Amino acid sequence: MPVLPATHGRIEPRAAQQVLATRATEVRRCYEQALARDATLQGELTVRLRVEPDGRVSQTALSGDDALRGAGRCMEQALRGLVFPAPTGGAATVTVPYVFRAGE
Repeated sequence: MPVLPATHGRIEPRAAQQVLATRATEVRRCYEQALARDATLQGELTVRLRVEPDGRVSQTALSGDDALRGAGRCMEQALRGLVFPAPTGGAATVTVPYVFRAGE
């Protein structure tokens, strides 16, 4: 997994989920575009986001199934523009696991 600089801040999980939900359609579209090229494509990806003290995403890191790398890069792009509530205690890391199954 690519390494992001260490963080010590915290974002309330419910607040993070609400922000992430605003990009759910774009994330799904990334997978659907990859699925159009390979109808059997499925697997797991994890996107880690470094959230700065002002709430903006400054860096992303992707890990998971190699077959989903193209979809993952698309997802990183979609998530980079998010703005979270300011983390308590400094920069924070938000880890977002995704599971994709063809036909779901």
